[in-house]
Amino acid sequence: MAISKHRIFAIWANMKQRCFNKNNPDYHNYGGRGITICERWLKFENFKDDMFKTYFEGATIERENNNLGYSLDNCHWTDRQVQGNNKRNNRKFEFNG
Repeated sequence: MAISKHRIFAIWANMKQRCFNKNNPDYHNYGGRGITICERWLKFENFKDDMFKTYFEGATIERENNNLGYSLDNCHWTDRQVQGNNKRNNRKFEFNG
């Protein structure tokens, strides 16, 4: 399969859309609030070189610090369930103590 048809390419392309395309419905949560992509990752080959080796089927890209941009030192692959726990709008509650 050509890499451009692989899911990792779609993840990269969607990441760029969220950060740079003001017409993207999610832009306000990403580019609109200052989330950037490191210069190295603006080229797909560099993103692939950095991230493909740890990619697994069904993975999503997650930023460890949601207030920082997309870069090798702030991103890793995870699954949707774990990523859902790392959202800005999550609220943590203490129960029974």
